Parts: sequence; C-alpha cells; structure tokens
Amino acid sequence: MSRWGCTDAIAAAPLLYTDAPTSAPGVACTLVTLTELAPMGPVEIARFRTFRSNGGTVRLAGRIVAAEKDRSFTLSYPGTQTFDEIYVRAGDGGYRPVAGSRVSAC
Repeated sequence: MSRWGCTDAIAAAPLLYTDAPTSAPGVACTLVTLTELAPMGPVEIARFRTFRSNGGTVRLAGRIVAAEKDRSFTLSYPGTQTFDEIYVRAGDGGYRPVAGSRVSAC
C-alpha cells in the first residue's frame, strides 16, 4: 500500500512525500520520492529507500529524523544494521547522499 503526505521541513517550498512498495525475487523494498511543489511546477528532488528486507537476515526500516531546510536531511536506519545517511542539496536543487546509499536496490 502506498502512502503520501506533505511537509515544509525540508525545502522552502512544500514537498509531497510519496512511497511505494517494490519487489524483486526474494526482496521487498519501499521507494520514497520527494517532489517539491515549486512555483514553476512540481520537481522531483530526491528518491531513496526507507525499507528493505530479504525475508530473513537483512531488514532495514529508515525514516527522516532531522532536516535543515534547503540544505540537508538525515535518514536513520535501525534494524539488523544501524546507520544514518545524510542527504545534501546539490546545485541542481536535488538531494544526494553524501557517501552514497548503503541501502541496495530492489
């Protein structure tokens, strides 16, 4: 089941937060898209996974725990592995992980 919501905590313009479950053989994931509702129209500014499970030994469930508006936000992943990922705003307006994402694709 997909979820959505709005926030003004990450960027100057409001953001639409949408997530959608995805899967591959033996793996389940949730992919999040952040879309900035800018005056000139909606712009996708970030995509990341907040959930990944292989049905056994690896289970990650992340969430945004901090944000500095128009600069960065932090995803925290407790679970079988515990770590944080910091995303920073790039020159093109999108957010990118500082050190690449540790959450592999589905």
